[in-house]
Amino acid sequence: MGRYGSKFREPPWVIGSSRELMDWNEAVSPSKNEQKKVHKTSERYLKNLHVHFDFNSKNEEIAPDNFFRKIIAKLTGKKQILEDIDLFEKAELILRGLIKAKFRNAVRILIDKNEIYFHPEKTADLRKTIEILHDNIRKFEKPTSIEMIMMLHDVKKCTVQVKIKKIHDFKKHTVEMYFNGEIREDLYHSFLNYLNENVDAKDIGY
Repeated sequence: MGRYGSKFREPPWVIGSSRELMDWNEAVSPSKNEQKKVHKTSERYLKNLHVHFDFNSKNEEIAPDNFFRKIIAKLTGKKQILEDIDLFEKAELILRGLIKAKFRNAVRILIDKNEIYFHPEKTADLRKTIEILHDNIRKFEKPTSIEMIMMLHDVKKCTVQVKIKKIHDFKKHTVEMYFNGEIREDLYHSFLNYLNENVDAKDIGY
């Protein structure tokens, strides 16, 4: 604590002893051992993760549009749900969350199973991809799904497949994310923190 109630730790030559000088140096410039501890902690990896969640949005059950589907729905108990969400808005938020986790390359994007982007050779195009997605989604009349594949170029490589569906089975989720490969634990938690703080999500599962 500083002399004037601030949280800034003042140098000990202002107010303290030689022992305090050593402590102060360690606080403002950690030793190599402390740096190694931090570095080692940040290098824990998680492998082949699956994240799924829904949004706090209105939804409604879709009635089967023909007799055959009514019979199937009755026999299987499967119901389909229509989510009242803005697909582009949700996709953009998820992309920005992945940028926080150091994902830089969008490999492939599909809208309603139509490929609008495929560039696996690029290494830093994710922000530009948001603009491309925005420009293309307007070409579709009432789109119901977006699928994206992004790549992380870190010490170890990881790809993530993101599926966002306005229409899905009752027992499934609006968003399904499959991480293929290994991702640093701290980067993964950066992404989850972004979801919790910026995306109106619920029932986030791992």
